[in-house]
Amino acid sequence: HDIATDISKDRHGQASLIAEKITKIGEKKVRRWEERFSRLAIEPKTGIPILIIILGLIFYTLFTIGGAFEEVLIKGFQAYIAPVFGFFINLIPIQIIRKILEHGLITGIEAGLAIAIPYIAVFYIMMGILEDSGYLTRMAYLLDRVMHKLKLHGKSVIPMMLGFGCNVPAILSTRTLSSFREKFITIVMVCLVPCSAVTAIILGATAKYVGWQFALLIYLIDLIVIFFVGYILGRLLPGKHTGLILEMPPFRMPSVIGVLKKTWIRLKDFVYIAFPILIVGEG
Repeated sequence: HDIATDISKDRHGQASLIAEKITKIGEKKVRRWEERFSRLAIEPKTGIPILIIILGLIFYTLFTIGGAFEEVLIKGFQAYIAPVFGFFINLIPIQIIRKILEHGLITGIEAGLAIAIPYIAVFYIMMGILEDSGYLTRMAYLLDRVMHKLKLHGKSVIPMMLGFGCNVPAILSTRTLSSFREKFITIVMVCLVPCSAVTAIILGATAKYVGWQFALLIYLIDLIVIFFVGYILGRLLPGKHTGLILEMPPFRMPSVIGVLKKTWIRLKDFVYIAFPILIVGEG
């Protein structure tokens, strides 16, 4: 066994012994539907269909609510904020600077409001609900066997899921992984995951003007490339993959405040890091 795995097992063993001595376990009423759904969510035969349904609901919500959110932001920006920016930019006497600010500042902010922020924010709200409800951990456990084929474990699924919102916080979240090898492979795979902005273009523009079959085909090809690259890296890079130890939390009702706090923590990485780059790139 890998020494890191053995140390982790010993640490959890000692923690269990201490917990048994100092804790008093009372009777806990567990609802039958919680136990049943928890079991169904981690069994491959039932867990995979449940996962597909949940992912389908996420992307349906992403484009219905995200699209409405986008429309509100764009109308508000064009009606109230863009004219103010335009007024001050027109006061600048040098034409080339005016053009840079018009295309960089105004267009960049509008692009971020139209494409990125609405979809990323809605996606991270959905992720927060999955995480606080206890399902995200079960999803990592369910896909652990699949990730083993890439010489990774189920924890790598969580950064990849975050990558569908924005790659920046997804890459930062790989800090929770055990080894540099797992972090490197997961980061490369995350970079290939289509973020919310790219997904909006694939499922929005492609599905609208070409057909939803072609949009799904693009997504399927991208997923094949992601797992192919992960498979190759898993066999080329030296080192052993560590074991998976997960605490399985009970199903519970997500807290609205908790979900919103997590959404902002993840969203601010995009606002502070990626959004300025988007504005500069537009300029």
